[in-house]
Amino acid sequence: MTLIGALVIAGALLAGCGGDDNDGGGGDGLSTGSGDGGGGGTVRVVALDSLSFDRDDYTADAGEVTIDYENGGNLTHTLLIDGVDDFKLTVSANGDVDEGIAELEPGDYRIFCDIPGHESMEATLTVE
Repeated sequence: MTLIGALVIAGALLAGCGGDDNDGGGGDGLSTGSGDGGGGGTVRVVALDSLSFDRDDYTADAGEVTIDYENGGNLTHTLLIDGVDDFKLTVSANGDVDEGIAELEPGDYRIFCDIPGHESMEATLTVE
C-alpha cells in the first residue's frame, strides 16, 4: 500500500469517528500519548471488570486528543472527561472499542465511568 493510500484510508476512518460511535475494533491494551509536533495524540484506555481502568495515569500532548476506549471485560463501562461537555464513550462487551476526540488544553483531567456502582473507575489524564 502506498503512503498516500494509507493516508486516505486513515482520513476516512477518522472522519467517521465520534464521541458515541462503537467501531467494534480490538486493541492491544496499551495506553500511550503520542504527538507528531501538531499536538494531541492517541490515548488507549482499557476498562476492566475489576471496576478500574488499566492504568491510574495517562498522558497526551495538548491539542486534539483521541481516546481509544476498549472493554477488557464483560461489563458495560463509560468514559467521561471531567470538565469536557458532550464527551462520553461507551463499551458494552468484551473487545468493544469506542473512540472520541477532545480538544484539550494543558492540565490534569479526571477521566471516569459514570455507571452507578463504578465510582472507583477513575484515573488522571495529564495533558502537556
